[in-house]
Order: sequence, then C-alpha cells, then structure tokens
Amino acid sequence: MITSLLLSSGTVVATTEAPEDID
Repeated sequence: MITSLLLSSGTVVATTEAPEDID
C-alpha cells in the first residue's frame, strides 16, 4: 500500500512539477 502511494504521489508530483516536459 505504501509503495502504491509513493508511486501515485511521485507521478502526480512529476506531472505537476513539469507538465510541459512530459508533453
């Protein structure tokens, strides 16, 4: 469960930090 939360948070943060970079 903790791993899933970390992965989810990491993805959200990464997307929020640099959405343009991903696009």
